[in-house]
Amino acid sequence: MSVQAQGGSMKIQVNGLSVAYDIAGSSGEWVTLSHAHCCNRETWQALRQQLSTHYRVLTFDARGHGDTSSTPPPYTMAGLADDAFQLLQALGIHRTHWVGQAMGAMVGQTLALAQPQGIQSLVLADSTLGNPQRSKPVWDERNALAQREGLEALVASTLERWFTPETLVTQVALMQWVAEMISRTPVDGYIGGSQAMAGLDLNQRIQEIKCPTLVMVGAHDPATPVEMARRIHSQITHSSLVVLPDASHMANLEQPEQFNHHVLTFLASL
Repeated sequence: MSVQAQGGSMKIQVNGLSVAYDIAGSSGEWVTLSHAHCCNRETWQALRQQLSTHYRVLTFDARGHGDTSSTPPPYTMAGLADDAFQLLQALGIHRTHWVGQAMGAMVGQTLALAQPQGIQSLVLADSTLGNPQRSKPVWDERNALAQREGLEALVASTLERWFTPETLVTQVALMQWVAEMISRTPVDGYIGGSQAMAGLDLNQRIQEIKCPTLVMVGAHDPATPVEMARRIHSQITHSSLVVLPDASHMANLEQPEQFNHHVLTFLASL
């Protein structure tokens, strides 16, 4: 294991990867923030700052995303969860609250099942239990387009899935920032993350999660709809459900004040 500073962040060698991460806050329990597919740790800037007054906060870039190195696909959700576990171990973090958005929530669910002693609580935002038979053809089509034309070809359709029509028109700077983040995602990271999500199937195991859990979903999320959030909530015993109005799939970016308020309230209640 080696650690080195890279600009404003740190990098550490785990699982054959150079993983980019940041730590904010100097005391309190650990909170790990895990980003969505095609995103990076900077999507958590506002929440990281708010949490850091009472917690120690870890943000990191997943394999093939942001400033973390890429490896050729295929990726699996179990593999992404193990990347996260090995990062936590390398940093001496043996127990953490986990806040995940979309792919990051799927990683959290998988990690909570594989290493339950290490996950103190879960926030699962815009997540799913998986349906490989239904989702694989959709992801295969997107992956083929990414392979042929690069991520720029997927920006417009991704933004339409991630945000409400009003936000697409009114929050121009945010849309430009997210579009650039999507475009910068390596093709290997995009395809690998897509394959991991397409292969996810926790339908028979989700009830094994016993830690306190907050399930959140945007009211207009077409990718992981409210019905899916209700299923997750119904199968995790110690869980609560929040449906965020005026939000689609990326609720943490589209309605950050509401999203962050619910996360902070949930953590303070534990």
